[in-house]
Amino acid sequence: MDPDRFYTASIDGTVARQLYSDKEGIRRKVFLETNDWEKWYTGLDISFSSQLLVAGRNNGMVSLLSLEGEKVWDLKLHKTKCNFVQFSTRQPWMMVTSSVDRMVKIWDIRMIVSKDSALAVLPHDKPVNSAHFSLVSGDKLLTTDQHSQLRVYQGPSFINHITIPHPHRQFQHLTPIKATWHPLADIILAGRYPDPKFPSYEAGEKRTVDFFSGVSGEILLQLHQPGLDKIMSLSQVNPTGDLMLSSMAGCLLLWKVKPDTTDEEETSSHVEEDWPDFNPKQKRKR
Repeated sequence: MDPDRFYTASIDGTVARQLYSDKEGIRRKVFLETNDWEKWYTGLDISFSSQLLVAGRNNGMVSLLSLEGEKVWDLKLHKTKCNFVQFSTRQPWMMVTSSVDRMVKIWDIRMIVSKDSALAVLPHDKPVNSAHFSLVSGDKLLTTDQHSQLRVYQGPSFINHITIPHPHRQFQHLTPIKATWHPLADIILAGRYPDPKFPSYEAGEKRTVDFFSGVSGEILLQLHQPGLDKIMSLSQVNPTGDLMLSSMAGCLLLWKVKPDTTDEEETSSHVEEDWPDFNPKQKRKR
């Protein structure tokens, strides 16, 4: 794996490899190009173990290529926009796609010949934004629809699932909310967009990042930064689990584990200010 190489899928209708060097800057090689402003790429994933790249398009087409750009196949796997694609890290031959046609499909990339070749088809009530394989065991699949459902399907059959009611309705000017997995435990995180029509809505609900158990669906934590009230559509935890990045409108929020200062407080009255709204209490003078 070359750390100076990265791949992009873009609204300009291209899938490209970017190669960076100190001497030459960025060199770009275009693998796929639609040459049509009404057709663009909406999703991309890489399997480094298989040396393959997959890209989804807004007309339901999905392309499989080598990491050097050689096309393996180019097939229409969904009726409409295929907005998410991902390889399984547990089974590199397994791939999932999701679409606004309300379908999530699981594939064996070695056996695909048409849209009817799917290993499993998972119908949803609303269009689907994403479908992520779990990072710990790889035997669970997390889906996010465009309204109020998170689902967790259990492999290998992906028939049984739990449904987690969660408000994250979609509208045109909002980055689609996509729930993701924590890398070290079967914990789900998803941005909340409070909805007065949602059954459990409470007045004054905050726009939080919600953490759920991927086994029971139980809510574990709601994370919120006072003073910031935008919707956090996307969040991602780093591989070691001690940092999380969230997108909020035109901003990025970097969260970190707050250090345990218990021992320090016993020997010192000095407390560092971690958050803008945090004001340590001053000791009264006697």
